[in-house]
Amino acid sequence: MELGLPSKLRLELAIQRTNLLGVCRMCVKSLVDKAVIEPVSDDDENLHNFCTVMEHIMLHRYEGQWSFFGPNDTKDFWIVITRLAPPTSVGSVMDMEAIQSNVGRERAWLRLALVQKRLAHFIATLVTQRDVLRQYYSAGAFMRSSELAELAETFKCLDSIDFTLCLRGLDFDRADLMPVNYSPYLCFRQSRESVTEDTLEAERLSGSKDNQSVNEDVAPPPESSELVKTKELLRVEREQKSYFEKLVGTRDHRLEQLTEVVEEKDKHTKDLEKIILELQEQSAKLRLALKQAESKIQALTLPVQQQSKIQELTLLPVQQ
Repeated sequence: MELGLPSKLRLELAIQRTNLLGVCRMCVKSLVDKAVIEPVSDDDENLHNFCTVMEHIMLHRYEGQWSFFGPNDTKDFWIVITRLAPPTSVGSVMDMEAIQSNVGRERAWLRLALVQKRLAHFIATLVTQRDVLRQYYSAGAFMRSSELAELAETFKCLDSIDFTLCLRGLDFDRADLMPVNYSPYLCFRQSRESVTEDTLEAERLSGSKDNQSVNEDVAPPPESSELVKTKELLRVEREQKSYFEKLVGTRDHRLEQLTEVVEEKDKHTKDLEKIILELQEQSAKLRLALKQAESKIQALTLPVQQQSKIQELTLLPVQQ
């Protein structure tokens, strides 16, 4: 809720949230595109930019926890993570002795959540914890807006990405917040109508009327806006189709690898079962041989015992 805020400030905050959500979506798409080719590693620029955007989102209008003396001056959201994230992941980060600050812990936890495929679930949990977030964020913050639910939906595809990240040996404790790099996502595409108009304008300014008349006769008529939009939609659909084909191919390859592993384990299990059956058979034979040996021992022992009793009986009158 943004009640009580000036209209100008509400507009500025809405623009900030829209920009953060938009660039975060582009970061996620870049990570998905990279993951189709290979796992995302520490040196990936898309990963660095994504983590930076996440810091900006988590710190947007962040005040910290209020006390009797007012809000804290800390510029980290580690307390939010410790309160709402799974205790196991928080404990894993706390055990990293090389990380000394809460800023470093929150950065390490963010990467750990990506590796464990738990970040989407964490953001979805935040959507249901409005009362808790109200204790740490001011009105108009990204974490208290409807954009947070949209972000949770966007992050669902992160669970399909394999991250191979090393959480040790990196400088997570630096105090400065890196700026967001927008350059990979700024791409200007000129429509065919605009290209045709620019060409005609350049020919008109150059004064080559003869060439202009020839080009106007040869050049195709300008396309309608509806046709241009249709072609653009067709291009986007083709790109998405190509992306999904690559993604399906990658998943099929991984499925084949897992199938081979399962088949190898099944073969190993069958070999072990065969060995167990052979050992059981040998054990049964040994038990039978043991019983036969015991029977023979008893058969040989009985005459000896009888002979001993006879001797005792013959000696008894002599002793009397």
